[in-house]
Amino acid sequence: MIKALSLFFFISLWISTGQAQVDENSRHLTAEYGLSYHVVQGTDNNNGSSGTFTSALSPYWKGSWSHRISSKWGYRLSYKFQLAEFNDIDGSATIKNEEVALNSGEFAVMWMQSPTRQMSLFIRQQDHIIYRTIDIETFELIKQGFAEPGIGVAWGNRRRIGAQIGFNLQAFAMLPVETEDIVTGLGYGAGAALRLGWVTDGGVAVMLKGFYDYGTSPNATLNFVHEEFGYALQMTYSF
Repeated sequence: MIKALSLFFFISLWISTGQAQVDENSRHLTAEYGLSYHVVQGTDNNNGSSGTFTSALSPYWKGSWSHRISSKWGYRLSYKFQLAEFNDIDGSATIKNEEVALNSGEFAVMWMQSPTRQMSLFIRQQDHIIYRTIDIETFELIKQGFAEPGIGVAWGNRRRIGAQIGFNLQAFAMLPVETEDIVTGLGYGAGAALRLGWVTDGGVAVMLKGFYDYGTSPNATLNFVHEEFGYALQMTYSF
């Protein structure tokens, strides 16, 4: 992990050449590499069982492209992939599907309310993890896709050369896109992220990011709470 982060940092410095007004750049290409773990709490209302599972700290990869098409308006596309691994519980119980491939894709429309505040409306398809009991010693973690319309707000200083700080919040609804024999109801979620870093004179922003995401689907046959905690190194090239 340390070697990968160091390589990421030196690549960003190597790209830096000499442009002065970062704010004038309208296109932003971002690569993000990080680590996160997942906590899944579930209740199977078919039999009253419940449980909590925590994954190992697992790497993820995320890329995004944003384009400011006017002084106020723009759009963003992003995609994230992670293979999360869950361990059996104290050696006494077995988890089926202990490795879960998680995908998330998003399209957002953004508008600047001020030089330091940006709002966004987004639609995202994101995988969440659902818990189910098979028998007294066997549990199953199921990947369930949700469509997530939501709203976000981000604050930060202007993208000038030098130190940067940013903070964003989002809230969203969760609409199941695949049900099959799993009855999962409507849900809701929220997330927050903090970024600290530096913008070089070549239009490259190198940021350290910490984040927390929360999603839940109550009042269903399979209720769940899915939390993700993580941190990442984020590099954005603006041109």
